[in-house]
Amino acid sequence: MAATFTIMATPAFGAILVAAWGLGAVLAAWGYARRQPARMGLGVALLGILSIVTGLAWALSGWPSDADGYAVTAGDLVFLGLLGFLGGIVTTFGVTIARWGARPAPKA
Repeated sequence: MAATFTIMATPAFGAILVAAWGLGAVLAAWGYARRQPARMGLGVALLGILSIVTGLAWALSGWPSDADGYAVTAGDLVFLGLLGFLGGIVTTFGVTIARWGARPAPKA
C-alpha cells in the first residue's frame, strides 16, 4: 500500500513568488537608475530564474495526478521547455550584465 502525502503550502509559496518577483524588478530598476550594472544584472538574473520556477509551479499545480505520478501531455512538456529556454536566456543575460559591472574601469 503506497502512502500519499498532501502538502498545503500553496498560499505561502505564492506570496514568496510575488515578493521575489517584486524584489527582482526593484533590483533591476534600482541598478538601472543608479547606473550600477551589477545590481541590475542580479535583478534580471533573478527574474529569469523566477520565470522558470513560476512556470514549473503553475504547471505542477494544474496537472492532474494519477496514482503513479502526474498525467502530462507532449504540449505540457513543450511549454515547460519553452519557459526554461526563455528563462535561461534572461538569466544568462542578467549574469553577463552583473559580470560586466564587476570589472574595473580601464584607465585612460
